[in-house]
Amino acid sequence: VPGAWRHAPKGRDRITREEADRLAALHRRLGNLLGVLVEPGVRPAAAWMEPIRGLIERVEGDAVLDRRNPDDHARITALERIAGVLQRLDELTPVAADMVGDLTAAKVLELVQSAVAGAVRPPASPGAVELVNWHDLLLDDAPAIVVMGLNEGLVPQVQRGDAFLPDALRQRLGLDHAEARAARDHHALRSLVESRRDGGAVHLVVGRRNAAGDPMPPSRLLLALDDHEVLAHRVRRLTRDPDTVTADPRLETAAVGAGLPVPRPGDEPAIERLSITDFGAYLACPYRFWLSRVRGLETVDDAAVELAPAPFGSFAHAVLEDFGNDADLVAQRDPDRMAEVLGDLLDQRVEARFGEEMLPGVRVQAEQLRARLRTFAAVQVAWAQQGWRILHTERYVRGVPFEVDGTPFQLTGRIDRIDRHEDTGELAVLDYKTGSTDPEKSHRVSSGWTNLQLPLYRHLVTSIVRPPSPGVKLGYFMLGPDPDRAGVVLADWTDVDLAEADEVARDVVRRVRRGEFWPPVDPPPRFAEPFQWICQDHGHAGALQDERVRS
Repeated sequence: VPGAWRHAPKGRDRITREEADRLAALHRRLGNLLGVLVEPGVRPAAAWMEPIRGLIERVEGDAVLDRRNPDDHARITALERIAGVLQRLDELTPVAADMVGDLTAAKVLELVQSAVAGAVRPPASPGAVELVNWHDLLLDDAPAIVVMGLNEGLVPQVQRGDAFLPDALRQRLGLDHAEARAARDHHALRSLVESRRDGGAVHLVVGRRNAAGDPMPPSRLLLALDDHEVLAHRVRRLTRDPDTVTADPRLETAAVGAGLPVPRPGDEPAIERLSITDFGAYLACPYRFWLSRVRGLETVDDAAVELAPAPFGSFAHAVLEDFGNDADLVAQRDPDRMAEVLGDLLDQRVEARFGEEMLPGVRVQAEQLRARLRTFAAVQVAWAQQGWRILHTERYVRGVPFEVDGTPFQLTGRIDRIDRHEDTGELAVLDYKTGSTDPEKSHRVSSGWTNLQLPLYRHLVTSIVRPPSPGVKLGYFMLGPDPDRAGVVLADWTDVDLAEADEVARDVVRRVRRGEFWPPVDPPPRFAEPFQWICQDHGHAGALQDERVRS
């Protein structure tokens, strides 16, 4: 989308100077290529046609294409379809143009893209097996055909009910309805089988279970028989236990019934250090820890219209870092004045990162953060009146020794804030949280520790504050959506509890050293969506099944 780079949420707060120069050069080249399409404002759809044609000419104008060349055929087809869409938009009647209204260049490009999406397929590579809609197989002269997924709900296809056009009314109006789809599929299946009786073969594959392990009934069309003897034989065959098959350990799966291989961890280089947050990721799921922390996998989403929870929290941290580095603002004891200055810092960050024409979702989130900063100002002033003073903010620590079984190991991490009480000398290690949890719930369950972030901060603090403090408190500075729950929440952990957390951390180090990253945790932990395709998570498999039924 033209101009989206200027306004869309970014994945991280800082980039290097080299990266910034490369991006600036890329933006200039894109601007020259796109021309007026990057200009803001709206126009009638027809007014954008010539700029779009000019863009295509600049991209494809010098290309020499041969329709007989398979590599060029798809490209030519795509250009023809785009030209057809542009022609139709250019020839909109005045009434149709008024109904469409004025559009941005980005919206017109989205319309063109959606009109041609999926219409052009690249040529098949040698040896590939073509996958087509099974209804099209009647026109295929291949001697052998395999029909997959002959299960109820897929064949015949189930269409969800319509509140205004229920199935009975659709049937009376002559529209597509369940009985017609069943008759169509029954005819197609019978014709397909009969067409291959002389020397051909039709293989019908019925799934027994979906990726979530739930039973999948066969299609009713397979049981639409008048011969009771044949019907009994078919029912017996469809319901018998599958033959015992020796599984290949290289294709071991994590999701029951998924039937697709999940990549297994191999030999990895020795891991010499972990960040504080890595421990929680490993405890949640060693395999997903391996995917993200060891293999470095991540998702890239350029369709975001607002900040995801993690970037939203990072943006809040950036504003609060500006606050912590402003000595005059920290010393402020008027909450209204502090909130006003925090709002100015927020505006500066927002404009620097998203520009003046930010996406609407981001604008709303900025105002939500402004409200939370007002609450923060009141809590901060009250906290300071109790004698707490900010000692450090956003301190990154790299390489604190953490000995395990006599072998050195390194801890790294970033501490949001360290406060010191001016009377007692105690330290308060605080983590900003834009959610609504508390230290106990986010670190422990009845079965034990699930997160070690705050307990392990104790080890990082020793490299920052010297001499040692008489005591260290651990907690959250809550900035959640509920102002009544905002404030400093300290953990009530004993020395025994913290020693137990340290031992859990040492056990994680031992397991990482041994390369224990298998199997994936099932059910998947929260926020595990980035790896649901790899791990074949049940929740995703269920959603995929629902999508197949809807389609």
